[in-house]
Amino acid sequence: MEQANVHAHAQAQALAQAQAQAIAERERERDMQDENGYHPTYTSPPPSSSPSPTLSPQHLPVSLQRGYDAQTGMIFGKMRIPKAKYVTIKAKHRWVLEEHDALLNELREVREEVRRVREEKEGVLDLVLRRTLGYVFI
Repeated sequence: MEQANVHAHAQAQALAQAQAQAIAERERERDMQDENGYHPTYTSPPPSSSPSPTLSPQHLPVSLQRGYDAQTGMIFGKMRIPKAKYVTIKAKHRWVLEEHDALLNELREVREEVRRVREEKEGVLDLVLRRTLGYVFI
């Protein structure tokens, strides 16, 4: 009995030590960044609050590029490039959500059709077996 308690205590200590090491490793990973703020395991830069200075009209759809005025930096006289990019991404996101909902509805309909056809197949198979073999009692 005493030996079982010692063994359980040793296992608990080993588990606690492993958890402490895992926490320390996660903290080291979180703190590890280069001079530009990039984390070595991530390929994209960390988010920033300022808009990207490299945005140009080429980052926009052709329909918006036509309305760009280089003198004012405005598109159709209403918005700048970052806002246009945001509105474009927001519209794409809305379209994707609508497509997702439509595809989910289509999936439900197809699953219902599969269920119906499967039940119909089973009924026809039962009918064929009864006509060829007769009723079988187990």
